[in-house]
Amino acid sequence: MWWVTLFSSYSPLYLLCASGIGKCDLVICDLLFGAEVLAKRVSNNRKNIMKSKLTVKLLALSIMSAGQNKAYRLVKIYNTNNERYERLLIPASEIDDKRILRKRLLDAGLSQELDNDEWDEIYINLRRNPKKRVLLCDKPGYVNVDGKLYYLTVNNHLIGKCSSYAPLAYPGSSAFPNNESSQGTLEEWQKHVAAYVLHSPQMVLALCSVFAGYCIHFTEIETGGFHLYADSSKGKSTTLLVAASVRGMKELIKSWKMTETACEEIAQAHNDNTLLLNELKLLHKDESKAAQLAQHIIYMLSEECGKQRAAGYQQYPVRWRLIALSTGEWSLGQHAENGSMERLGGEQVRFVDVPANNENGYGIFATLPEGLSGGEFAEMLQANCSRYYGTASQAFVSNLLSKNNKSISKKLTRLVNEFLKYHDLEQSNDGVKRRIATRFALAYAAGILTIKFGILPFNKGDIMEAISYCYLRAVTPMKAKYSDIFKKGFLNELIKGDFDDISLIKANKDVVNGINILKMEVSNTSVFAIDKDFFKENITISLKQALGVLIKNNVLYADAKGRTTRQIPYRGERLARRYCLKRDELLQLIS
Repeated sequence: MWWVTLFSSYSPLYLLCASGIGKCDLVICDLLFGAEVLAKRVSNNRKNIMKSKLTVKLLALSIMSAGQNKAYRLVKIYNTNNERYERLLIPASEIDDKRILRKRLLDAGLSQELDNDEWDEIYINLRRNPKKRVLLCDKPGYVNVDGKLYYLTVNNHLIGKCSSYAPLAYPGSSAFPNNESSQGTLEEWQKHVAAYVLHSPQMVLALCSVFAGYCIHFTEIETGGFHLYADSSKGKSTTLLVAASVRGMKELIKSWKMTETACEEIAQAHNDNTLLLNELKLLHKDESKAAQLAQHIIYMLSEECGKQRAAGYQQYPVRWRLIALSTGEWSLGQHAENGSMERLGGEQVRFVDVPANNENGYGIFATLPEGLSGGEFAEMLQANCSRYYGTASQAFVSNLLSKNNKSISKKLTRLVNEFLKYHDLEQSNDGVKRRIATRFALAYAAGILTIKFGILPFNKGDIMEAISYCYLRAVTPMKAKYSDIFKKGFLNELIKGDFDDISLIKANKDVVNGINILKMEVSNTSVFAIDKDFFKENITISLKQALGVLIKNNVLYADAKGRTTRQIPYRGERLARRYCLKRDELLQLIS
């Protein structure tokens, strides 16, 4: 049949030949019946071919989970509008009502040209009871199917290859807002967004917190998060945009201004993820009520469960596990104070206040790229976040799912303990300090995993330095009383000034070295030069923590090479190295 190849697959003659009409028949048809008859045959043949594609097939029945009051059937239909097969969930109750079922299938794109016999076949097919089942989920997050873990996104997209029918969003759930999106490549996001984050420790914390939202499932750590606070125009909104860029655009950032029910729905939609909340002051215009609502929402989020309501309204309370990242002009502690409330200890360990401004005047940025002001840098980051987003989250979750669940849990536990050990808290009996530090430790652990997966272009030291900086600022914020760092007797000694001034000493070098505190001038700066051992004996936290806080608050006077101790000149000689604290700065803060 060499002549068949002469006809295009779109030719009426080809369609006729494909139907069994030979070359001679075509000639006879053309001569005896004319072009009109031939065109009619071609049209009927096309219709038959299209009808052969317009099938409706029942694939699986839904698994009824707790709280789901409707059973569904998973169906495959051919959508004539999109010219492809698509899957559709149909309530089981509609199968017996042919009129309703027909309308649903037609609305879903099924052909209008089906005859009664074909509709009868569809009705019979959809009433079967196949062995296959499909799991319908009330919320996004990790899903276990036949012993294997998958991740269902808010877009109803499954990460991980499923051998059976992939889990789907339960049609009655409001926890799938379909607001994740992506643009650009992972490499572009790394280059134009992530690489700039190292200019701000708080942005590193925010970015790592987003990845920590995907990790909390593998830990025993309770729901909680961080509240970044600073005056307006300090870069807090830019920080949330950077955090959102892991998953999508700014639509992922929610407002604190919401009802309790809305908060529950939003929390459920962020299960096994990170909730971004902007501007706490929008919660209520009355400061007292705002403080009460903030405290209530924080406790509700940390309880990981919504309110139990009447069965007619909601049969089961919604549940979630998440990390939260919030911003505001005031700390949560200040909000409580403004509302004449005491901030409870349980609230403090759930939502940790983190100062969002640094001491150099750049707001949330510790450093700036060469040639850019703080405002220009923020605008550039915002523009980049609107161009490159949404690629890092899927890459991270895919890497997590490619590993054994137990191995991920063990690795996260080891990294959390690594952070706690770095801050001398691994064996601490102080439950509050340990719980606060563990929040930062999970962000650190998630950040290290992103490096191992090739997602964040940092090194391990970058993560430890940035997260530790935020942790130290949180536990001893700038302007706090230094009684949190130094023993009371030591502070009293500094305030009284009851010690020797090196300029008045008429003794040899050994005598001077034996004095615990020396008041002196070093490079035109008045300092307290403190013996190293005496300094260690009079701090209430670890040496590493104390030095970190003093450095970040511009109190410790390091040497030209950045070392924490300095050699002290005396009569042309150098004394043993000492910790030097800037006298005026320290006295101003502790007085």
